[in-house]
Amino acid sequence: MTDTNIEITSLDGRILKRVHATNLQGADLEEANLHRADLYGTDLQEANLQGADLQEANLHEAYLQGANLRGADLYGADLRGADLQEANLGRANLHRADLYGTDLQGANLRRANLQGANLQGAYLYEADLRGAYLHEADLYGADLHEANLHEAKLQGANLHGADLHGADLRGAKLYGADLRGADLYGADLYGTDLRGAKLHGTDLRGARMNWQSNHLISERLSQAAKNTAQTKLAELIGQKTNDDWPELVALDHPEKEWAQNTMQGWLKGSETLPWEKTAPTECRPSEMLSAPPWLQI
Repeated sequence: MTDTNIEITSLDGRILKRVHATNLQGADLEEANLHRADLYGTDLQEANLQGADLQEANLHEAYLQGANLRGADLYGADLRGADLQEANLGRANLHRADLYGTDLQGANLRRANLQGANLQGAYLYEADLRGAYLHEADLYGADLHEANLHEAKLQGANLHGADLHGADLRGAKLYGADLRGADLYGADLYGTDLRGAKLHGTDLRGARMNWQSNHLISERLSQAAKNTAQTKLAELIGQKTNDDWPELVALDHPEKEWAQNTMQGWLKGSETLPWEKTAPTECRPSEMLSAPPWLQI
């Protein structure tokens, strides 16, 4: 990289200082105007960039470990391969930023705006993404192992092949997200919205279930199914809503006991199955629900 000097200005255009672009370690750049600045490979470890304007800046392979970027505007910034371990990006604007292969281990991204961002192959192990906005973000193959995504907004996000092993997804919005081939082993899915999500081939073993998501229950039963009848029963459950548990309890199907026993094995702690919380509706044998023709054996 060719070393150059750059001017650091305030948001009102005042020149604060001229610095060497290769080493800004520990620099105080709070609210600095670095719009479209070329900071390729620059050392910004522990730098204070709170509230800075870094829109469309080139931070490709920059060193930002422990940097304070809280509230910074990184719209469309190039952060490919950057090192942001333990960086503070709380409430930062990363809309449409390129974070391909970026190291964000342990980073604080709480309530950050990552809508439409490219996070393919990013390393987000133990990152804090509580309440983050990730609508339509591309997280293909990203490592989110043990990440905190509590109440994160991931509608329409691409998580194909992502590692979410042990991740906290309580209350997260994953409506229409692509989770095909993702690893959700041991993840906490309590209260997660998975309506319309693609779950084919997703590893859901050991996950804490969202018992209000029949789509999730259906997919997990499908993965456990060992014959056509079990597969079809799983599909039937996927077509129902949480309001239909009394109907499913009354369902006269040869694999109902298999489904109940399988779901029983998913319970965590003091959890109970949905129908155990629902007062059974008394019905005469003639009123027992029969499986539709396509479910008959």
